[in-house]
Amino acid sequence: MIILEIKVSQYMDKRLLVVLIPVLAAASWALYNIGRAALQQLRSMGS
Repeated sequence: MIILEIKVSQYMDKRLLVVLIPVLAAASWALYNIGRAALQQLRSMGS
């Protein structure tokens, strides 16, 4: 039983990483684009 549980938990961890890596990549790309536009807007408001 314990060996089966360890194998299942390792399998679930890999699946979780497969799901989270693209989601985190997309979120970081969106934040990068939004942050860049926000900084440009703040600079234009200051001048």
